[in-house]
Amino acid sequence: MKINSMLRCPACKSDLSESDYKFICANVQCGHANSENYFSCIDGAPVLVSEILCDTVCSSSDVSSYIPRSGDCGALKLLKKHIVGASKLPSRISPIL
Repeated sequence: MKINSMLRCPACKSDLSESDYKFICANVQCGHANSENYFSCIDGAPVLVSEILCDTVCSSSDVSSYIPRSGDCGALKLLKKHIVGASKLPSRISPIL
């Protein structure tokens, strides 16, 4: 089963149809059912944030990538761990109260 067939509109929970990396809601009464309020893809990942139904600090139309990726799939971190050794600090540090 394709992942795109499992995606739902975050506003009304209806199916989404995909065309040219744009997702449009199948529910004609939904605000995301028209080509102006579609959900876009960034770096191949659908961004299902309703910019018309909630306040959001980032607009998908303003960004081409949210997270810069190194492309090494963690290989550099693994290499560093083998050369330098594991960190002596606990992985989770509790806040000071």
